Amino acid sequence: MAALFASLAVRKALDTLSSLLPASLAASSSSSAANRARQEQDLEDMRMLERTMRRIHATLHDAEQHWDIHEESTKLRLKELKELAYDAEDVVEEYEYEVNRCKVEALELSASTADHKRKRQQNLENEDLFNSGMVAVPDELAVKTRKLIERFHEIKYYSDNFTLSDNDGERRIIPHISMLRKTSSLVFAKSILGREGDKNTIMEKLLPRDGDSVANPISVLAIVGMGGVGKTALAQLVYNDSRMRGSFDKHAWVCVSEQFDVINITKGIIQSLKKEKCGLPEHSLDILQQILVAEIKGKKVLLVLDDVWSERRDCWELLCLPMNTTEICNIVVTTRSERVARLVQTMPDFYNLNCLSPDDSWTLFKQEAYANQGSGIPSNLVEIGRRIAEKCKGLPLAIKTLGSILRFETNEKKWRDVLDSELWNLEQSHKEVLPALELSYKHMPIYLKHCFVSLSLYPKDSPFNVFMVSRLWKSLDLLHCDGIGNWEEIGSLYFTELVQRSLLQNYMHGHTFVMHDLVHDLACFLAGDEFFRLEGDKSTEIPLGTRYMSIVPHTKSIKISNSSESLRAVVTLGNIDIENPEALFLNCKKFRVIQVTEDGFAKVLLDCIGEMKLLRHLEFLGHSNAVELVISNSVSKLFNLQTLDFIAYSLHGIGRLVNLQALPVIHLCNCGCFFNIRELRNMNKIRKLRIDGLCNYLLTCYLRVYGLIIEALEN
Repeated sequence: MAALFASLAVRKALDTLSSLLPASLAASSSSSAANRARQEQDLEDMRMLERTMRRIHATLHDAEQHWDIHEESTKLRLKELKELAYDAEDVVEEYEYEVNRCKVEALELSASTADHKRKRQQNLENEDLFNSGMVAVPDELAVKTRKLIERFHEIKYYSDNFTLSDNDGERRIIPHISMLRKTSSLVFAKSILGREGDKNTIMEKLLPRDGDSVANPISVLAIVGMGGVGKTALAQLVYNDSRMRGSFDKHAWVCVSEQFDVINITKGIIQSLKKEKCGLPEHSLDILQQILVAEIKGKKVLLVLDDVWSERRDCWELLCLPMNTTEICNIVVTTRSERVARLVQTMPDFYNLNCLSPDDSWTLFKQEAYANQGSGIPSNLVEIGRRIAEKCKGLPLAIKTLGSILRFETNEKKWRDVLDSELWNLEQSHKEVLPALELSYKHMPIYLKHCFVSLSLYPKDSPFNVFMVSRLWKSLDLLHCDGIGNWEEIGSLYFTELVQRSLLQNYMHGHTFVMHDLVHDLACFLAGDEFFRLEGDKSTEIPLGTRYMSIVPHTKSIKISNSSESLRAVVTLGNIDIENPEALFLNCKKFRVIQVTEDGFAKVLLDCIGEMKLLRHLEFLGHSNAVELVISNSVSKLFNLQTLDFIAYSLHGIGRLVNLQALPVIHLCNCGCFFNIRELRNMNKIRKLRIDGLCNYLLTCYLRVYGLIIEALEN
């Protein structure tokens, strides 16, 4: 988890470095032999850094995608590799800055050359210069590069020489979460509360009716919901209801879980139907399906497939082939994914299972905490218990877990400790609730993991809409457009995927979505110490390891006592009042993203922004007052800048920002003094441009030329 954003950072830095390094270095003939040798060595060091970064990226990527890390030695090694990855990205982007600086200066020299022949020759030399990558590595950067390589070799030495082997002891086997998540059809109905209406609705859809068409005997209903909401419990209630038992000839329950293996599922169906173990472990799918057909042909069959994840249509169709021989086969599928539901569903709509009501939550909590106790919960604990139940936001798994932690407990302090604790800090919930919710995260593609974790920057109960979230993802470079569509379209696709995976829920059936508190806790847990929200009721001390930070609107003014030098991004989520905003920026030179409200930030940023050479996105949100931001000497040196977004009227010197992809709206006034339109000639990466007042500007130019002609004639 800690490797997630470090892996992304080093991958992007690798792409950048590969584009900057030439195949070979042909130093200028005017350089001394010593200087040429130094340049060649510096370049070779950069190539060594590139190879090292590839190894780091591969390790971090595999750790994030495929491993559950428990060993402290491995955690330490990954932590060191993560820090090395971020530092390597800094070096690469500093070199990118140097290349861009040289490019701008060469273009300015070319533009100022009066002699046409010399100008043409200079253009050719500049083109050759940047095509061959002949930009010398600054001495300070060369030293940093060599130190990074040395640190990598130190980590490798530790890994090779300080690890335990089989000779040092017997390795403990830690069961995988999928081994623990097995379900059965058995149910204790009295322990399941608040689902009677859901059960009746589903049974109404599933119970056979006289005269039903049997052209296609297979009917599938999917129950969809977030982890821990009670999909399995609801399916158990339906499966064991006497009306369902009496309406079908055959009944089968199979827990599918993560691996959709058609042979194993078919074998599980046979075992459930015959109520005995299938003694045919080596049989082919063909033989197993023939055995299944012999069991269900011409019968009315109820089948529950619990916890389905696979989105492969071919596997689903192969599994369902024998069911076509039944008179009726009604299948209930439980899943967290709307995409899976749409894949298997034959009925008009899948069934979306919501959280419990507050009253049902409280009843369930009481049942878990003081089951079979005639006296019930002691009166001094009732109010605390209600607040604990509310804290779970209707998620049955969490309610049962916290209730069981406090079972028969009478100590009021322990109840308050549970109320005040973060869910993940409680050992039992860490073992039960976290793994259940984390499965949803593990099944995401890597790009969606980045987007999900970044939502930890928003506070609990924050309403989301597609545009606001997509804007954040764009600023953090989490949207992979690849030349297809714009960032809003890609952001909308990612947002929809999170909704379909039951990680965001629609709010009041509108265009606003919310994240369940425990899913939000999961995002914060996964984000670790790299993400931090500065909220009004929190300490104003920013943790040293923070790299991504948001500032939440609050009712009182706050003062920041210190800031992290590792900060890469700061985002404000509304109007805020900070007494000393300079504390955020003065000591940090690693910012890539600054997305803040105008008030209180514009001036302090202009005072220190010249040191932020790695800055890529600068945005002032809100339009209450125009930001009188002049592209001064400081800002015009931000050669890596890609986005500059604010309302502005003074843009002198903006032509030096040759990597800009987005510009603020350009306002041209009648006198034409606020912006020289010729500055756009070198800005060939602009994707969208809006100019207001162009007609007035052209008219002004025309009048000037006309005035010069009249003046010449008069003379």
